[in-house]
This record gives sequence, C-alpha cells and structure tokens, in this order.
Amino acid sequence: MRFGILRGDLACILYEHTRHHVEYVFDDSITSLTEDPQGVRVAFERGGPRRFDLVVGADGLHSNVRALAFGPESRFVKEMGLYCAIFTTANHLGLDHTGQLYNTPGKLVGMYSARGNTEAKAAFYFGSPPLSYDRRDTGQQKKLLAEAFAGVGWEAPGCWTRCGTPRTSTSTRSARSTWTAGRPAGSRCSGTPPAAPRRCRAWAPAWP
Repeated sequence: MRFGILRGDLACILYEHTRHHVEYVFDDSITSLTEDPQGVRVAFERGGPRRFDLVVGADGLHSNVRALAFGPESRFVKEMGLYCAIFTTANHLGLDHTGQLYNTPGKLVGMYSARGNTEAKAAFYFGSPPLSYDRRDTGQQKKLLAEAFAGVGWEAPGCWTRCGTPRTSTSTRSARSTWTAGRPAGSRCSGTPPAAPRRCRAWAPAWP
C-alpha cells in the first residue's frame, strides 16, 4: 500500500517541528549575494544585510537565488511547452480518495480529492508557446487560464470563480554542469515549482 502527502502539508509539518530551533524569515527576498573569504554577504529586500557561511537556493522553478548565483534562467532553463495550474476547491463531486480526468486535444482538466476528502484539487494542463505573465498576479493567471480553456466542457466553465489562488507553472528542463558557485549553491529543488501553500510558505536563507 502506498501513502502520499501533499507537499504543502509536509511543509507545515516540517515548519511546526523546527520553528523553535531554526530561524525562518517570512515575507522577504534576497536582492544580492557577495562572496568573500569570510562567507557570503546577503542583502534583503526588506531586512538588513547579513552574512552566512553558505547559501543554498531551493526556492522553486524560477529561483531568485539561482539567478543571482548563476545568472538569468534563460541561459540554462528550456521551456517544454506545457503549462500547469493547480487550485484548491470544494470536493463538490464527492470524490472518495480518487480523481477524474477530462481530455481534449492539447488540454487536460483533472479533479482529485485531498485531505481526507474534505477538499479537492483542480488541475489544468495545456500546451502553449512561452507565455509572459506575472506569476504573483492571481487575476492575470485566472484570465490566462479562462482564455486557454474557453469552450472546454466538464469542470472548466466557471471554475475560476469557485477555486482559490492558482499555482501556475511551466514544464522546463534545467541544464547545468554544476550546482555550486563558490559558497552559493542551487539545489535540485530550484528546478521544480514550489507547492507549499501561502500560509506556510517559509524561506530560510541559510544557516549562520
């Protein structure tokens, strides 16, 4: 028998079990990395600068840390032509530890139960050339999805009003010969989309 756990739930569990002895910094972002013999000086968007022995970027597909350490992602990330958006929504289909899929050429809509059937996840996949959009703009992402799935049946019509905040990402291939640049480093997690829910998204810049 196989068991699964949502990455958002796993993030919450890890946070709750480490927050008393690990420093977490919320609602901030790195703006620059400067390495010297004593470590890495890290400048933040909101907080003051700090120094660390090691900086590891594991902040998702469009990793800010990776861009600062290795350069623009366009140099080593290749778009594969597939976009995905996942929402949390009510389990109005009454799904019992299962899911359903609806396919049309170039598009897929899926619904699966989550958290003991108390809610559901709605997933939308579609093929497209590279798209330009603000990944932090919920309204813009919903508009993009509504246009992409116009005329598609089943659960697609009206889903944008029932569902919460989308987590929209693209399928890519990351090609790097190394994941380190001195003391700054990028983990394999910087090549996959972040999935933790906003309420528990935490960012630990490094360990001093």
